[in-house]
Amino acid sequence: MGANVQFIAFREAPNLAALSAIPGLTGFRLFKHTARSEWHLEGPNPEGNDITFYEPLDYAPKGDAAKQGAAGANALSAAMKTAGIKPHGLDEKTVTAALTLSIQLGIDTLLIYSNDDGIDAGFICESGQVKYAKLPVLPKGIAVFENGAARVETPNTGELDEGEPMLALHHLASEVANTFFGTSVRWRVTSDPYEFNAADYTLLAQRGHRAPFRLPSADAEAALRAIDNSERSPVEQMAAYIAQTDVQVRAALAPDLIDAPRVDRDLIEWQVSASLLHVRWRPDYAEFLAFLEEVLTYLRRLRPKPEFRHQIDFDAEGRRLLAVWEGLATKFGA
Repeated sequence: MGANVQFIAFREAPNLAALSAIPGLTGFRLFKHTARSEWHLEGPNPEGNDITFYEPLDYAPKGDAAKQGAAGANALSAAMKTAGIKPHGLDEKTVTAALTLSIQLGIDTLLIYSNDDGIDAGFICESGQVKYAKLPVLPKGIAVFENGAARVETPNTGELDEGEPMLALHHLASEVANTFFGTSVRWRVTSDPYEFNAADYTLLAQRGHRAPFRLPSADAEAALRAIDNSERSPVEQMAAYIAQTDVQVRAALAPDLIDAPRVDRDLIEWQVSASLLHVRWRPDYAEFLAFLEEVLTYLRRLRPKPEFRHQIDFDAEGRRLLAVWEGLATKFGA
């Protein structure tokens, strides 16, 4: 809990009429801290009305302001490139959205996004330009953007046993928030409901709604149960199992997943795990079960950030497993 964070903040009140009139902004909630000059903008919460600090806006920037915002994000990327810096987790689309809002609302805007997979970013946006930003540079640096130029700083960190550098969770995001709000006391960035009091934030305006989150594994389980309850023969059921699981397996072994964000890998792992758990009680599916266990082992080895993984040729391993999978499909007539 508290690991995934994403929100936009202001230190002065945004004009509610202007906010509601922003083109492409179809889902948002605006909160005001009851004791501080802080306004927070995030997306709809499918679980209730409380602030979450992680629900993303439903926002597709449009018009001239969006073009200016995109130009500002491009300028940030160009400055990093000029300085020879490759910041980890620079999301130009999300930065463009924040920059566009700073133009359309006419006020300085803070963008924060961070997680427990090495993303830790904060941006201060003014009139369509990034004025100040911090992001990690792997394996041990900090990219700082200030006064139109980028540089790398070396943090004071601990180190995990595996050799992975360790900063406090959301460390850089908190530092940028401190700069934005002008406070010397660490501004806590978190989405853990036990680390902030939701009653301190008053809902001022909202638009749109979002359906409750449903794990992809739930759909996989329902499809597998339907196969079990069918009147097909065991061989036909095995073929149906393989056909149902094919999309998940191919997604798990796709080369693009190797360096994808952890959240993408987790979604696929949940689906494959659902299939594996469902067939454990079928001893006649031993070959199918053994293969899914291999795929899960492969996915779990992808969990560390790329530069801290063991020397494994994931591309070759993915091709090997895919060949095994296609052999199973042929064997059972799927």
